[in-house]
Amino acid sequence: MNGESVGVAGVGVRLPCAADAGQLAARLALRREVRLVHRRFALPGARTAVADGQVGLCSAPAAPGRGRTAGAAAPGGGGEVTHALAAARAALEAAGRGGGAVAGRTATVWATSTAGLEEYAALCSELASAGAGPVSPLRAARSAFTGCATALSVALSLEGPYLNLAGDRDAGAHALFEAARLLVRGEAARAVVGASAGVSGWRLAADRAAAGHSEGAVCLVLGGADTVGNEVARIRPLIRSADVASGSDAALESFLRSCLAAMERPPEMVALSTGAGGGAVAAVVSRVCGVPCHRIEEVAGDLGAAGGAAALAACAAASAEPGLPVRSLVLAVGAGGAAGIEVISAKRGRL
Repeated sequence: MNGESVGVAGVGVRLPCAADAGQLAARLALRREVRLVHRRFALPGARTAVADGQVGLCSAPAAPGRGRTAGAAAPGGGGEVTHALAAARAALEAAGRGGGAVAGRTATVWATSTAGLEEYAALCSELASAGAGPVSPLRAARSAFTGCATALSVALSLEGPYLNLAGDRDAGAHALFEAARLLVRGEAARAVVGASAGVSGWRLAADRAAAGHSEGAVCLVLGGADTVGNEVARIRPLIRSADVASGSDAALESFLRSCLAAMERPPEMVALSTGAGGGAVAAVVSRVCGVPCHRIEEVAGDLGAAGGAAALAACAAASAEPGLPVRSLVLAVGAGGAAGIEVISAKRGRL
């Protein structure tokens, strides 16, 4: 990346804890108490609900957990696709790009942990019970792990490359690295980048250690020469490291010191996304960085691959608000390693 920064033109949020990016920023930076929306989730064909009291958004008018995947009845696809589209439309609206196709080459970069698995389970169940005829072809498209990125690119008429990332809590941060890379290399004029999470039996089975699984989506519109001077914030991808995945405190400290050395000035706040054992990781981060460390999971629930993107969205929105940090360091630590991104106010500071 050569230390190059890109502008954030708009932020969109669809989460149980926040109606918009400003609310998410205030909850993260000020640690306000969060009243989360709860609902019951069930896997298609399951005799009992997979989990009760998990954090979520109702994406379909009918109550979930009645023999269908939560959100499968929502128009246009499953829960993650619905949330991703809502967050992307909000981000484009905030960037002044709502209400129509986005001009120029616009890249689509999206991260998720389990997108398509719920829809795939529903598809298999319906094919087995009803045959191919009654099953909508749209369900098959939504059952692919690339469903969110494809749906965004097609539904929003984004003419440019698209990239799908699947992984742990660091995946959303990696998506921002890749989106910035496309912009810096001139492969796109702007990028719609974000991450989504769903709550399902698939995710609960894969990550039983996490508490308070949450669903939703966050999206950012990055770059574009026409956004200069009108950005919400600027971001600069710093460092990615696979060594941190080992769980070693020494590897984590080395990664943190490298991130701090790459920043022009020390951060006023660190926003962290990490999974089980996050309290211990946050303690190391706070000690090494010397500033408060705020875990996004404490205010938004566990968002899986969307955690890093949610932390960055909150910091970008916070940087534009009086009284909130001008310069932040966003860290995402997951099974794939760790990523660090600098966020600076476009209105109140400079990179």
